[in-house]
Amino acid sequence: MRYSAMFMELASCGYFVVSMLHNDRSADYCPAEGFYDDSVKFYDQRHRNICEKMRENDAIQVAREIMEPNFLTSTFGKRWQYKSLTKDLVLMGHSFGGITALGAADKCFQAKAVIGLDPWFFPYAGDKGLKSGDYQETLIVMTENFPKEIKKYLTPAEYDHVADQKQFIQNCKKTPEYYQLKDQWHFNQTDAVMLMPQVHYQLFRNEDPDPRYLEIYLTNAWLAMKFLEDKGLCSQPKLQRPIHNKLAAMSSIIKCMNE
Repeated sequence: MRYSAMFMELASCGYFVVSMLHNDRSADYCPAEGFYDDSVKFYDQRHRNICEKMRENDAIQVAREIMEPNFLTSTFGKRWQYKSLTKDLVLMGHSFGGITALGAADKCFQAKAVIGLDPWFFPYAGDKGLKSGDYQETLIVMTENFPKEIKKYLTPAEYDHVADQKQFIQNCKKTPEYYQLKDQWHFNQTDAVMLMPQVHYQLFRNEDPDPRYLEIYLTNAWLAMKFLEDKGLCSQPKLQRPIHNKLAAMSSIIKCMNE
């Protein structure tokens, strides 16, 4: 899965975006604590909790590096010496990255907000202590059919996604904002809809693409930006004005679960 469109949408509205990729396949493989190994079967879930903790540490380390005063010049050279980043650090992730962001937020005091897109709570299954940081704003955007997809790989006895999600929301000191994208699937929060719409819809919906949903893969970015603007974490609100109209156009599939 790729997220280039979402990153570009955020960057075009003034956000500085840093992405952690899984080119080392670390999202899938982790047979023992402290190292990755590509000999483990792709859907072997036994070691996901270990892998998730390692990725949390990676995310926290990257966050700390970003917040260093000389980060821009040391990374991009002297042409950035007169540029600066605000201190409004936001952690954001999808699926395995979503639970990584939520898990890291509780340990990363620099983060002002955390955004989970279809966070997969399995690495924390049965853990009653997962929460975002006590003073962080939290947004969760879930696709309606994601829990159904999970049941293809794990039985309810092995993992109850809805129960773990409710437990997380109850644990948070600040109640997260929670939106559901109705009639949508896990891949609808990625570039898949844009890159291969016909294949994607026939695979997951068994029907032709609905032209109203061709920009569904950007809805999570628009919800994220509106959320950050509402929380005072947007440095250039003028650039974000068009997203309110875009969200209004997609209102038929956006359901606020806090109401």
